[in-house]
Formats: sequence, structure tokens, C-alpha cells
Amino acid sequence: KKQESVKEEEKLYDDQTYGRTSEERFENISRTKQITKYLNYSAWATAAWLWFYPRPYEIATMAGIILPVIGLFLVFRSKGLIKIIDVENSSYPSLSTTFSIPPIALMIRVLYDYDVLEYSNVWLYTLLLTPIILLMILKGTKGEFQVKNKLEGIIIYPFLAITIGLFTFFSSITINCTFDESTPEKFEAIVIEKEVSKSNKGGTRYLLTLGPWGTVTEETEVSVSKSQFERIEDGSSINVNLKKGFLEIPWIFISTI
Repeated sequence: KKQESVKEEEKLYDDQTYGRTSEERFENISRTKQITKYLNYSAWATAAWLWFYPRPYEIATMAGIILPVIGLFLVFRSKGLIKIIDVENSSYPSLSTTFSIPPIALMIRVLYDYDVLEYSNVWLYTLLLTPIILLMILKGTKGEFQVKNKLEGIIIYPFLAITIGLFTFFSSITINCTFDESTPEKFEAIVIEKEVSKSNKGGTRYLLTLGPWGTVTEETEVSVSKSQFERIEDGSSINVNLKKGFLEIPWIFISTI
């Protein structure tokens, strides 16, 4: 492994893609490594910001979206120098943290903060953007995801597509709800059931099951804050606030009457 690492490093610093002279290559590669290091540090900081104290909310959530996008353009422009996946003892800089940690934090934030009523437009944005981003990654990584056989292709490409799809899916919801300035329509609903849902990672969600309201003929499950959950009684009436969404993705939030 050590010999492989040395050979890889020699190959990297001899690659004239990154500079015509050894000095130019060394400078370009060193600068790129510094940039990726600071971007990965920023990714951890943004994730902590989103998890523990997302204030101001708009800036915190947009940071979770923008960092991976910045990383994508850096990969696309790096001519294969920046890698998506961090390989142990590799001489190549990687943005694996930037591409994984903020999207996970963003996904958790969305699941706790927003209740989407209709997902058709979310799927539309996801299906439109995912192939574009996938092609950019495959072109920018210069053979990092080149497969040796069909089996590898069956595993790697769907995995990449699903990962990118999750990012575009939850980013669409974030942008839609965070920047929605539409006036909510108010409907009255009856609380049928209250439930506390705890995840294995220590997160807690406070859920209400609502009876039919407005044009919704089925029961609806929504998440509320702990203080709302404690104030609202089974069988009580509450307001369901329906908003159009910045990206035309309808979503709801609860307020007491």
C-alpha cells in the first residue's frame, strides 16, 4: 500500500495537466489541497450550525445547499485532481466531507421542520437536476468512477444517482419552504392522535395525526415543536396553514386556534 501511495504521488506530480513545470504543478496541487481542506472544515461547521442552532435560518439552510454546489464546480474544473471519494493514503485531495455531511444535516433539518402536502413538483425537480449533476460529476472526476465490468456499473452509477437525487430532493423542499412568502390559507382540523417518535441517533419528533380538512379527505400526519405538542390536546381543534411554496410545492404548518 505504501509503494502504491508513492507511485500515485509521483504520477500526480508528473501529470502536466496540472502545470507545465514541476514548480507550477506543485503550487497548483498544494493550493487545491488547501482549498479542499478548508471547504471540508466548512462542511462540518455548517452541519453543526444546521443541527444545533440554525439561526438565521435562511442563511444556515442555504449554506447547506451552496457548499456541495461549490464543491461540484471545483470538481468539474479540477480536471480530475479533486476526488469525490476519500481514499486512505491517497495523494489526491477529496471533497467527500463537503458532498456528504451538509446534505445529511439538511435532510434531517427538512424532516423535522417541514410537512410537504404534495410531492409531485419535488420529484419533477429531482428528476430534472439529478442527471445533469451526475453527468457533471462523471465528466469532472476524470475516470474516478470508470467501471471495469457491468456489475460495478450496476452498483456504482445507481448509488451515485440516488445520492445526488436525495440532495436535489431535500434541497428543493428547503428552497421551497424557506423562501415562501405566500399568504397561508387557514383550515380547521381535529387532532386524532399524538405521538412522540424517537430515532436511534437520539432525535425526537413530535407528531400529530389530523382528521380530514379542506380538500384533504384522509388523515394527515404533521410534526410540531415540543411546546406545541405539550399544549395541544387529543380531540382539540387546530389551524392547518396551507402555503403554495416558492417552487409551487404545497406545504403546511400548524398553529393553535
